[in-house]
Amino acid sequence: MTGQGVETPHERAVVCTAHRQGRRWYATASDLGVHTHGRTLTEIAGLVADAAALALDTAPEEITVEVVPVSAELDAVAQTRSAAAHAQTAAVRKLRSQGVTWPDVARSVGVPQHRARALARRESQEEVDDAKAPVSEPVVGEPRSA
Repeated sequence: MTGQGVETPHERAVVCTAHRQGRRWYATASDLGVHTHGRTLTEIAGLVADAAALALDTAPEEITVEVVPVSAELDAVAQTRSAAAHAQTAAVRKLRSQGVTWPDVARSVGVPQHRARALARRESQEEVDDAKAPVSEPVVGEPRSA
């Protein structure tokens, strides 16, 4: 399978996007050319699994579907969460650079102490990951390298 779908020996994963229009969700699994609609995301997952099973000549039970709801509002939520996470990480690092103890850092930022420590490590790991990141992403439809 190519693109966003991931294949394992006994199970196949299919990713589809869904957008809301009126009282229904409309979904597309681009890799398989599957389009469907339903009232709930759970219903969409079942319908996509059935269609994918037909397209791939396998049982629906062997298909795992990830439904990704999309909208401008959900994009805004994701951006806000990302900005908040970066701000929290920056606050942890700044407080630690000022010699603030882990318990006080955690209390100041409003997270458990283990989470504050993880935030400090995450920022460092993201910098490493960014340096290793490929210059361009694969084009949809091309196989992704592992």
